[in-house]
Amino acid sequence: MGDVSLITGFVLRDFTIIVLAAMLLGLFAHAVMRGIRGKSSRRPAAGVDVSHFTSLDFFVCFIVLSIFLARVFAVEVIHEAMEKAGEQEMTADTAVFGFVAQIIEYLLFGGIIIVMLKWVGQRDPAQVFGLRHLPLRKILIWVVIGGILGVVGATLINFRSTEFVERAFGESELQPAVESLASERSPVILAVLIISPIIVAPLFEELVFRGYFYGILKKYTDPMFSALISGAIFGAIHLNAAALLPLWFFGIFLALSYEFTRSLWVPIGIHALFNANTVFWLLFGDNFGFIEEPPIPVEP
Repeated sequence: MGDVSLITGFVLRDFTIIVLAAMLLGLFAHAVMRGIRGKSSRRPAAGVDVSHFTSLDFFVCFIVLSIFLARVFAVEVIHEAMEKAGEQEMTADTAVFGFVAQIIEYLLFGGIIIVMLKWVGQRDPAQVFGLRHLPLRKILIWVVIGGILGVVGATLINFRSTEFVERAFGESELQPAVESLASERSPVILAVLIISPIIVAPLFEELVFRGYFYGILKKYTDPMFSALISGAIFGAIHLNAAALLPLWFFGIFLALSYEFTRSLWVPIGIHALFNANTVFWLLFGDNFGFIEEPPIPVEP
């Protein structure tokens, strides 16, 4: 299956190039339209307030996303490393190391964004991301409703997209770290492998992709275009061609939930429920007949 992984890796790389090209064209087109209409014709955008974002935020966001996307463009290097790693059995300790490294990466990116907002831009992150916009009761209601809709929608798309990818490129395999999570029963190791996708990933991925990237892109374009582009990049960085379409849908869904509620807690909570559902099927799916893979996209 090594060749299959390489081919799908190239698919993800080409998809990302197309998305980035579309983003640049969209930014240019919106800039031209703003120039034609003039500043006086611009009306304040509804939904998430993005007026405080600056060109410096755009530059910092570009740097952060470039680090994320480096894995997509380094497909051949990653493929060679995975082939070498495949010669040895993937241990739970190795998987834990990978998840811990991911947590450190998230903390670094999150720290950069907070520094940009609070100390460079003199802005309150809680106000920027609407963390105090909704009471807890309303947040929980939106999270439950959004979590159900998000999981159902992504699952339906996942069945179709997985079938298409397997017809085109061959049968897909679970990622090694995901396989380890599915087979591991050590309480300590399980705790690490569960905390990362259910708590850490939702917090920092929503901070980066919805709170920062979506918000900055919305300032220079419009909400729907920003949701489409940020959702596409969100799907690509997970390096899973079979789950690309459902994760793209899920990224758009998260952006729209943020835009509608104006509170980043809502997409964070929906994301956490989505990942918790994935982890549940990985751990207990064999009891329901899903031994090889869960019936939902493998996002963590």
